[in-house]
This record gives sequence, C-alpha cells and structure tokens, in this order.
Amino acid sequence: MLKLNQHHQNRSERDNGCRTCGESGNDVEYDPHHITNRKEIPNGGYVKENGIQLCHTCHIKAEDTYFNRDHHLGFTPAELYLR
Repeated sequence: MLKLNQHHQNRSERDNGCRTCGESGNDVEYDPHHITNRKEIPNGGYVKENGIQLCHTCHIKAEDTYFNRDHHLGFTPAELYLR
C-alpha cells in the first residue's frame, strides 16, 4: 500500500499535466483524483492504478459524474481508467 504523499508524488511524476484535457504548466492547479471511491478498494484506494491527475475543472467534472450530479462524457471511472 502506498502512503498518501507517495501516492500523490507517483501520480504527479506519471501524469504530466491533466490526463483529460491535457492542460499543463506551473500555473495550473492540479487535483489528485481517486477514480474509484477509496472506500471501495482495499487499503483506502491508495494504489497507483486508482489515481489520476486532473486540473481543477476536470476534477469537478469527474466528481459530478461519479456522484451522479451530472454526466460528463469521458469522466466515468471506466473511461478514466483508460487514460
């Protein structure tokens, strides 16, 4: 199991920019996102495959889609795992 800080560092090193829209740069605010709810995965979901780096705007879309508040094409967990 990865610790939280190690999980975020690994994701940041692997994901160069937002994995959905491609936005990158030092001025972009990135949000770590757990593709599948941490409560549904052993060890709190801190596994490399369950993390993705998103910009703040895309993170809101992913959360809205996951929690069925709104559906955004390309932001379901199945679609995010493909990125």
